[in-house]
Amino acid sequence: MHDPAAFFPYSQGMKPLFLVLVLLCAVSALAEDPTASAPLAPKATRHGGKVVGRVGHEKHLKVRNDISGRCIVMESPMNPISGPCVSVPLELKNAKGISMGISRTSAEGMFSFAVEDEGPYTLAPSSSFYVVVSPKTELEKGQRIDFRIRQKN
Repeated sequence: MHDPAAFFPYSQGMKPLFLVLVLLCAVSALAEDPTASAPLAPKATRHGGKVVGRVGHEKHLKVRNDISGRCIVMESPMNPISGPCVSVPLELKNAKGISMGISRTSAEGMFSFAVEDEGPYTLAPSSSFYVVVSPKTELEKGQRIDFRIRQKN
């Protein structure tokens, strides 16, 4: 009889490390797209914020309660290279102009604001050194955006 351990390219001591690496890959994939682990049930369709399938089998889809995305500093006379906004404070305001919070971007330019109401909201750098390039439209709860700014001349 053959030893089953002989068929694995790693020793038994490496098995726990291998399992940890597989788990980390799965968790990072879910962090990028949380809906990846929740496919629709067979013969189900999305309709009006619900997963509708067979009679009596309805589930509400999870609605994102945030506005998030990536901030990019565009080229300008003061900044000849575009790239991610690093540690730039961004301010989210509601339709009445009331600040809903300030979030500082990560090293990759990522940001996120938790919101309760549908909106509309506006996003702007809270630093006077930057101006908004896009989007200049109002934002709604659940949106993911590429937010572009440039340095003032």
